[in-house]
Amino acid sequence: MGFGVRYFDLDFGIARERLRGLGARCHRPRRLIQRVALAGPGGAWAGLHSEGDRHVLTLMRDQRTVREVMVSDFDAALEILDGLGLRVTGRQEILREAWELHAIEFRFAEGPGLAPSLEIHGPQDQSAVRWAIGQLGLDPARAQPVQAGAPGLAPARPPNPTEPLILAARAAQGPQGPPPGPSVRNSGPLPPWPPQSAQGVEPPRPAPPVEGPGEGESAPTVTVLDANALRQPPTPRPPQPQPQPEPEPEPDPGKLVQFTVAETGWTAEASEWVPGEYWIRWATVLHNPNTLYWCELPTVQVTVRDEYGNVIGSEEQVLTVLPPRTRIGWAGLLEVNGNRPHSLEITPRPADWYPTQAKPEDFPPFAYENVAMELPEGACEVTGEIRNPYAEAVEEVALVALFRDGRGTLIGGDMSFVQGLPAHGTVPFKIEGTISAPPGPVASLDLMAQPWSDPNPWESALQR
Repeated sequence: MGFGVRYFDLDFGIARERLRGLGARCHRPRRLIQRVALAGPGGAWAGLHSEGDRHVLTLMRDQRTVREVMVSDFDAALEILDGLGLRVTGRQEILREAWELHAIEFRFAEGPGLAPSLEIHGPQDQSAVRWAIGQLGLDPARAQPVQAGAPGLAPARPPNPTEPLILAARAAQGPQGPPPGPSVRNSGPLPPWPPQSAQGVEPPRPAPPVEGPGEGESAPTVTVLDANALRQPPTPRPPQPQPQPEPEPEPDPGKLVQFTVAETGWTAEASEWVPGEYWIRWATVLHNPNTLYWCELPTVQVTVRDEYGNVIGSEEQVLTVLPPRTRIGWAGLLEVNGNRPHSLEITPRPADWYPTQAKPEDFPPFAYENVAMELPEGACEVTGEIRNPYAEAVEEVALVALFRDGRGTLIGGDMSFVQGLPAHGTVPFKIEGTISAPPGPVASLDLMAQPWSDPNPWESALQR
């Protein structure tokens, strides 16, 4: 599956100079990535994606890709879609560049309103990534996991005092390359890294896995006794007071952090007509932990892998806004081909953040009444009414049903778009979802809605 870390606010010029000195090559030159989402009539959507020299136009309906075609001119295609009356609901531009050294990939990313970032990806064994961090002169303590909730960089293994000769021999040989792999030529002295600013978007740091003694535990010790001591009964020792853990500091509301993927659930269904084709139904919940900032066009990367860690399918999902201290849900459908799906990852992408005077209580959740759930074989049908808590009418909302098993674990979801919510009024809704076996029947569900039209109460509160 691989292991990766991310650094923010680095000097890209120094990073490139050090990579050249190590013998790395730029295998994907700097290019502009553009993504535009457009809403059409009848719940249809269009997506226009550009990788610089490759442009793809996608038609989607009911969260399913209906058709994809290559286009030769990105701007001309966008003008045509605009002329047909499609409404742009989201746009993102990112500059990306990738380098490679000994099967380790270094990915640069920057864009308007984004903190420049460098991702370092290597094998699941962290030694290669740790070696790359050392060669670039970066601080391991600042390494952030690429995927929210993923293990961070584990502490380096302490020296073994029983192997002084081996350690001395290794030190005499000089720096080595990442195991395995050939040694690299010395790049010579390089300029130091500038002081890294504490500003910018930094994802939260999950606690890294501990190799050896865990937090609050003592390291194993070896006690040497003489022969006479072995003949005497051991002297009882008084109980030692246990150190009390220090309370965790309160989060700084003025510090901006990346939004997180709070929950993920998915199922895979094999096609009955096409061998090796699978339908992935996924659902996720995103959380903005910031109190003073809101996120525009929050984007997640959905990646599906087989049991060998190979990527067999991926897509990016762009949403509209993520207000302070709120959660939003989404569900999607992804078609993959190849080996049987084994794992699914949903990773936050760099996003645009803005300060706001709006408070979390300015974004009350939509309410639901007379909710009923039917469970025909392999499906889940949800009906009810959704109530608008705002004094402003909402033209359209995206309503997501999150399906859970008997233990409360998220196992999938589906969604629908509901139109015409009057101020403080209700309208009926119906969501028809599919759940494969495994994981099994749906035991409960959650409903989450977000405005999906312009203007709307969220944009009014954010003064967007």
